[in-house]
Amino acid sequence: MMDRMTAATYFTGWWIVRTLPEKSAYKLFDLIADFVYRRNGKSVKRLRSNLARTQPKLNPAELDSLTQTAMRSYMRYWCDTFRI
Repeated sequence: MMDRMTAATYFTGWWIVRTLPEKSAYKLFDLIADFVYRRNGKSVKRLRSNLARTQPKLNPAELDSLTQTAMRSYMRYWCDTFRI
């Protein structure tokens, strides 16, 4: 039963994103990225840690900005995936 609900939710989301105008879809995924970034969960902390290794000279504010930009980029990837 749970698998069907998960699949239905996935396909509904897929349909919604595909029917939205492109600009609106990207805006939605930017909002999702910003929400996830603000929650600062495990995946965001890991991303920040990885970025800090590749950009060791960044100050904390610059690292935070880069982390948020990277989250938006990642969500754009998913938006594109859903829109195909």
